[in-house]
Amino acid sequence: MPQAGNAPTPTEDLQNHLQAVVDDFRHGQLTRDQAEYQLDGTLQHGCNHYNWVYDARYLVPYFQQLDQHEYIMAQAQNPGAGAPLARTSLLDRLTDPIATVVNEDVPVETVEEDIAGDMAARAVTLPPSRRVVSVAGKNLVWTRPRMGFDPSDDGPQLDPYRREVANILENYSRDPKEVLRLTQTRVGCPQFTEAGCKSLLAGEYVDFDAVAQEIFGYRVDNSDRWHQIWNLFAKCMAFVFHMRRSELETYNEFIKELFISTDLTHNVIACDKAIRTFLGTSKHHLFYDTHIFIRFQHSHIIPGGIHYRPKASSTSGVSRK
Repeated sequence: MPQAGNAPTPTEDLQNHLQAVVDDFRHGQLTRDQAEYQLDGTLQHGCNHYNWVYDARYLVPYFQQLDQHEYIMAQAQNPGAGAPLARTSLLDRLTDPIATVVNEDVPVETVEEDIAGDMAARAVTLPPSRRVVSVAGKNLVWTRPRMGFDPSDDGPQLDPYRREVANILENYSRDPKEVLRLTQTRVGCPQFTEAGCKSLLAGEYVDFDAVAQEIFGYRVDNSDRWHQIWNLFAKCMAFVFHMRRSELETYNEFIKELFISTDLTHNVIACDKAIRTFLGTSKHHLFYDTHIFIRFQHSHIIPGGIHYRPKASSTSGVSRK
């Protein structure tokens, strides 16, 4: 923990924010689901802010605190009761594709640090890559780079596809005005706004409402209009990133399924905005990372989510196809 009078380090700052979410849950200010999604959102925000690589497994000690508090509350209400039934948490869904079980004989280094002897208050020591930790009785190895800056690090190891996308974006960033000019004057360039094209070439969030207003004179407020603007966006994206067509189709199918799943199309549109805003600030995630988008789906589409709005959707122009 930081000494009195000293500003917290980036790691301590993130720990403090994550611990504050747990404390709000303990004090009854958040439900379990709200606490889970706020923990994940806080981690993602911290990773973006400090330019760290996101890894949901850094949340393990904080989810353990949520479990412990639920157990304590269950015991208080029904003394002698057994352990609560196992539940599938957001952390389970986020970490399942990347957790790796290793030999049980591998030495284990703890990721928890006791604070002032309080068993309920834990602070995570963010593990370097390849450190082995014990989670739920199994030894897991972190295969992602460490959080935090280390001059000796070469940076995150990207797969060839992500590396190609990153390299193209880097090349475009060297002379964005000239790249924009060449793109717009190239034969076959799809229709799109100049501002939208600038953002697209920079890998940043593209405001669909602004694009729709400039080209068609309307805002994106139903599924038909979203798909119309998405198709323009995808054509322009594929024009300058030819290898991303399959990735864009994957995302289109993801959003299409969300529109099919609910009549509240405004929540789907808000969910898409949140995802594309996230992608515009992340250097390591792309449109085919749909397993990462689950938390946005739950916060916007599922009743009780922190961004869910039960307002009735407009029936004009809405398509469930």
